[in-house]
Amino acid sequence: MKLFITGTNGFLGSAVVPAALARGHEVVAMVRPSTKLDDTEWAKAPGVSICRGDLRRRGDWEQDLAGCDAVIHLAAAGSGDFYSQFAATVLGTENLLAAMTAQDTLRLVHISSFSLYDYRAIPDGDPLDEASPIEARPTERDEYLQTKLIQEQIVRRFEKEHGAPVTILRPGAIYGPGKLWNAGRALRLAGPFWAAIAPRGIQKLTYVENCAEAIVLAAERPEAIGQTLNIVDDDLPTQKQYEAAMRRAGFDDLGRTVPMPILAVRAVANSLAALNRRFYGGKAKLPAFVVPAKMESQYRPLRYPNAAAKRVLGWKPRYTLDEALRRIRTEQVSS
Repeated sequence: MKLFITGTNGFLGSAVVPAALARGHEVVAMVRPSTKLDDTEWAKAPGVSICRGDLRRRGDWEQDLAGCDAVIHLAAAGSGDFYSQFAATVLGTENLLAAMTAQDTLRLVHISSFSLYDYRAIPDGDPLDEASPIEARPTERDEYLQTKLIQEQIVRRFEKEHGAPVTILRPGAIYGPGKLWNAGRALRLAGPFWAAIAPRGIQKLTYVENCAEAIVLAAERPEAIGQTLNIVDDDLPTQKQYEAAMRRAGFDDLGRTVPMPILAVRAVANSLAALNRRFYGGKAKLPAFVVPAKMESQYRPLRYPNAAAKRVLGWKPRYTLDEALRRIRTEQVSS
């Protein structure tokens, strides 16, 4: 297959391109016009062509879609204010879909996010799966959730209006080199001590190389068309187990954690939210871990099955947690 991949210079995209090449595909890798690729190994690999363009603007980059069998859409803004994230995530997606329609390249694997789910609507200990409800009050969360939610709505409209063969993947928390999620800690208290909210809560993790392989499989398999699939690894650890695995892998600068039960944090967050509404009209800026909607999306103790992705994609995560962390640590030491 010939795959057109957006966001290839990002954290996940830099793993998806090698995964696609390893499975024998050609890749048209879209990067921003100013992106430097001198030290990027996959950019020099046989089977890769570079498409330079900005999804926020229509342009010559659209011609590179011609002849491609599928598009893997990874590009999105992960930070910034609402307007900058809207431009990169929403406007960029609208332009991509318009270009795909013009070039009659309709097969799409869209990378959405676990952040779209309404964590407050799921009881503690229950599974969060593909049938779980989507966030009903997005303005109480952050700009990333709001723009990713609009982006997915646009993709679903494209699927319906054009009869397009679309697969939507929602990865959990993707970890890898340079992105370890700080072992799930909320904030530094003093010196080496960190607060750990709900340390026995299961982490919704997927190792970047495992996730990348699932994405490429989604482009390959006809069974994935029309599906929405969550992507998380097998045998997910609790926050406490994740920290222990990091120590086994040789990460020795973790400090010490002070456990904070979820019920206690909820009580504090709800009390501060009530005070914020009463005295500041809900406009006071508070840390995310004491904003109920944001706190629950990060720390609510749930279960995260991956049976649908494994069945539909024929996917089995290649690396276990311990293997993945050892690979990350080895790369960290060698660099």
